[in-house]
Amino acid sequence: MLQNINNIYDWRRYQKAPRSFESNGYYEGASGPNADHTIQNGVGYSLFIQSYYADSSLWYSTISTPVFSTDLKDICIDFYYHMYGKDVNILELYWIRNSQNTGDRKYLWHQSYDQGDTWLHFYKTLKAFSGSISFVGHSGWSRDSFIALDDVKMLEGSCHDSGKYQCTIMYLL
Repeated sequence: MLQNINNIYDWRRYQKAPRSFESNGYYEGASGPNADHTIQNGVGYSLFIQSYYADSSLWYSTISTPVFSTDLKDICIDFYYHMYGKDVNILELYWIRNSQNTGDRKYLWHQSYDQGDTWLHFYKTLKAFSGSISFVGHSGWSRDSFIALDDVKMLEGSCHDSGKYQCTIMYLL
């Protein structure tokens, strides 16, 4: 994954976020997952963003896949995300169709606010794909804002509703 050079803060790689329980039902400080999605025991890694300042609600951080030219074949974008904490903001997904022009981006999906202390799954077929995929995480309003990504895959072929693929892996985070 490639960090955007204009990020105010970057996506970071973590094993597990330190957590201490507060009486309000949320965790103080890091409210990211206890473990990554893949291994689920605190040994594996995921990507996180966290805000640090109360005035950072307009800040965002972008991370992208490498550019792929698939001769206009279909691909399946598949990943897990975790959005937990009292001040979680927004995670967006874009298809950058022209690697030289970030203005040529197609909005694909977004999720907002606290989604519970769990990993959630998203996948979508992109027809005639060429380009890259960008994740944009928007900072929340306090240090209790964490968004995490794991098991990001780009698979050649379409996604199947059953969640099983008969495809070639093009990219794996």
